[in-house]
Amino acid sequence: MPRSLSPEHPNLVRAASRFRRISLAWAALFAGTGLLSLIGQPGVAPVLWVIGAVLLAVEPQPALLAMVAVGWGLTLLGVAPDLNRVIALDPVGALFSAGWLESLSLGFVRLILAIMAWNQFLFYRLLYGTRSMTGLTENLPDIPEVIPNRTGRLTGYSWAAGVVGGLALLLSAVPEALPIERPLQTAALGFAALSIGLGVGVAFSPTHRRGTALTAVVLGGFLFLGSVAALRR
Repeated sequence: MPRSLSPEHPNLVRAASRFRRISLAWAALFAGTGLLSLIGQPGVAPVLWVIGAVLLAVEPQPALLAMVAVGWGLTLLGVAPDLNRVIALDPVGALFSAGWLESLSLGFVRLILAIMAWNQFLFYRLLYGTRSMTGLTENLPDIPEVIPNRTGRLTGYSWAAGVVGGLALLLSAVPEALPIERPLQTAALGFAALSIGLGVGVAFSPTHRRGTALTAVVLGGFLFLGSVAALRR
């Protein structure tokens, strides 16, 4: 049987401290991207970046690293310059009027960021403890819960993001909302990305709410596609 570790084990303490620094670094990057969105893409509501930054700063949860990975992954749709000008997923490309070559280069950088965040998630989710994990190697050390597992709360956030995004998309279709149609549609897109990312993070963490989280991912996916379609009209 694998030897049980203590929550005060130096390696676990260092891992928890390193995870916190990584979360704050991602929060700063998300906040900076949100600021660039406001500067380079007038009329855009950078919901994904702003709310994502807040969550990463105030909720020390490894599952949020999956949200980071999904967020960067979804921005790869902005590799096409014409599409990016419509759905506003790459503020850097929009700010510097990037062509195809520059957009592909920026897309490669975002792909690296997505892969990096996903690998960090797969590692730091071990801080939730390994006793309730399934599908991992049987030789994994018996790691206790170092970071409190609050995936239930994140599941609620995922559903809330989907509901608010759906309401924003419906409101954007009201004729009276024409002056703020684009902010509402881009907000719906951002909330959809948050719903997908949070749901994926919960589903791949030790949790009893995997089915609920995956349902939020599916609904968030439909909302994301609906938002893209509305923005391209």
